[in-house]
Amino acid sequence: MGCGDDPRNFAIMQKTYADYDYFASGKKHCKFAEFHLNLIRRHCVLTEYIYDMYSGNVDRLVIDIALDLGTRETPIEMYICRRKDLKQKMKAIEHLGEFVKNSNAKNYRLNDEESSNKNSLVIMSEHDEIANQIIDDKVGDTLKKYGSSGLLHEIHITD
Repeated sequence: MGCGDDPRNFAIMQKTYADYDYFASGKKHCKFAEFHLNLIRRHCVLTEYIYDMYSGNVDRLVIDIALDLGTRETPIEMYICRRKDLKQKMKAIEHLGEFVKNSNAKNYRLNDEESSNKNSLVIMSEHDEIANQIIDDKVGDTLKKYGSSGLLHEIHITD
């Protein structure tokens, strides 16, 4: 994990006062994982309360994971977002509607009360097999636990 064996080499790199990068490797079928954490500028009153509010800036964590599929040729396209954002996201991401459909993930099933929450998550994938392999019991439980809180906005997995 981290950026290397050099003791002077730190795992988390601070690019600016509000922008951080982290690089990790070492998992099977995963070439690397790169994390980008962009925080809103909280040290400046003018920027935080006026500029960020009007421009819509928020704290954002982006995780890029390069998968090693080996000899498998199964295409991967999976998208998870909040129910209330689905139409907007399908229009914003070009060709996403052509590749994904509502998925029947066996480890993420919501009852009627949970599915009526606009912050609940919708899972879209190219094949149900992809959703069932990626969303195992632990991931499904985590999505159920934190999905309707509104903290998780979207997850996009593609090859």
